[in-house]
Parts: sequence; structure tokens; C-alpha cells
Amino acid sequence: QTEYSYFVNIPRDAFASSNHLSLQGLNSLTLLWPSALSLDSTKINDKSGLQATLLLESSEESWITKDDSFAPTVSQGTAKSQKYPLALAVQGKFTSLFEKDAQTTENTSTDATKQNTENPTSVVPQKLKDQMLKEGRLMTKSSADAKLIVIGSPDFASDLGFGLGRYYGSLFGLKGDYESAALFVQNLIEWSISDDSLIAIRTAGPSSRMIKTLKPEEQNQLEWMNYVGAAFLLILLYLIAILPRTMKRFED
Repeated sequence: QTEYSYFVNIPRDAFASSNHLSLQGLNSLTLLWPSALSLDSTKINDKSGLQATLLLESSEESWITKDDSFAPTVSQGTAKSQKYPLALAVQGKFTSLFEKDAQTTENTSTDATKQNTENPTSVVPQKLKDQMLKEGRLMTKSSADAKLIVIGSPDFASDLGFGLGRYYGSLFGLKGDYESAALFVQNLIEWSISDDSLIAIRTAGPSSRMIKTLKPEEQNQLEWMNYVGAAFLLILLYLIAILPRTMKRFED
């Protein structure tokens, strides 16, 4: 049995934004094979109208590897340890990747060959874009209060994640909270549609409460405290219950 570095367990006191509605009722969350996220700060400002909230992050002991082997015998090597963003929530008005295509379609010729030459990165056929633009179905901007959640772990809420968590958790005692993923997804759905009434009254879901591993000195100290505490309780019981009866018997 060994610690598996590619399963990241995040307790509630380590949530980056524990007050966010999407994290209500969660005592901890385990992300399977997560990837670190990065946020372009130039896109998030007052002018753009976008607001980003960091939801989850790793501990300071986390590190990134490019090794494609997911074997348990992993080694940090020379990788730098630091905190990494693992889940982000962005809210505001988003601009579609097709906005430039729509403007180009309006201002230039509808010749497909010329359009594809000017904009070779376009992935939508020109005829389809022309038809969507004409019918008003080409969305170039979102609503002012659109919401976007990015999580660096696609498998944490999958059947694979639930199955692995139950199997290895029961067979090898692998620590982690795999059941809270469903509650997290449910919170995200309710937060995305601005229905926070159920989130506010929901009780905490299942969690794995980590037991701190004690050093031998701490174990000996607790053991002696149990002995002393038991002896003290016996003496107290004697003074309260037995001694008064004995004294009364001598007086009689």
C-alpha cells in the first residue's frame, strides 16, 4: 500500500473559495488525475465584464509531471512544489470565437474560397455561416450574466471515477472522497441556473474525514493521558460516592 499522488483529495478547509455556492454541503472532494489550470488575467478585468473565482487548488506540496505513466510508484524528482489552480468559475459576458467570422462575412464577399483564405482558422463552412447569420442563429456574444466552470479533472464525476474510488477505497483503503463529486455537479447545475434555494438548505454530503497519523511520541503521550485520566476518574468516583458512605458508617 502506497500513497497515490495522482488522486488529489481537497478537504473543505483547503477550498480556495469555500463560500461559493457550488461548494456548499461538501466536506471534501477528490479529483482524479487532475491537470493544473491557468487564467489569462488580461481577459479578466472591469472592461471585459468577466469575473473569475478560484474554487479549488492543490496543496503547496503539489508538483507537475509530464510522465505518461500513472503507476503508483511515482517520484517527484526535481519538479517544483507549489499550489496549482484546479477549478475556476468565470461569470460575465463572453465573446464567441465566431464573432470575427460574422463580421468578416458581413463586410466582405460571400465567396467561400476568398473567405477561407482570409480566415484559414475557421472551422465552420462558409455556406453554413452565411445561412446561420441570415437566419439570426449565429451567436457571437453570450448574455451579460453567463457562467462558465472549468475543472482540471474530467474523470472525477465519471463512472470510471466512482468505480475506481469504491474499488480501491474498499480493497486497499485508499483515502479519498469520491461520492461528493455527484453533489458537486448538482451544485454546479443549480448555481448555473441561479437556483440556489436547494443549495442553501442542503446538508453536507458524505466525506472521508482524514485521521492524522501520530508519531510514536504522540501515541505514548495519548496512552499515558488515558491511564492518568482513568485513574483520576476512579479517585473522583471514590471521593464522591464511596467516601461519604464510609464516613457516615463510622459516625454511626
